[in-house]
Amino acid sequence: MKFTIAESYADHLCLTCNHGRVTHTRDGDTFTICHIGMTDQRITSPVVQCTDYNFRWGQSPHEMDKVAWILEIKPESREFIGFRKPKKDKDD
Repeated sequence: MKFTIAESYADHLCLTCNHGRVTHTRDGDTFTICHIGMTDQRITSPVVQCTDYNFRWGQSPHEMDKVAWILEIKPESREFIGFRKPKKDKDD
């Protein structure tokens, strides 16, 4: 999955991550904590790449699958038929 982050946030992914907590003090100090693991970890440098990055204002892959339309194709000719709504989950 590829994310495009606004330039002002691009130098520190934790600012837009569900797991990151960034605190700015009056003195100009910045403290960053990552809540991804079993214990909170203090981040000492701006993060530019992270395997556990989870965009704070986006949808999870499961949420996106629930609203995605399905592209129908005839299997024998691979001819385009059209789109259909996804099937509803029983838990929805």
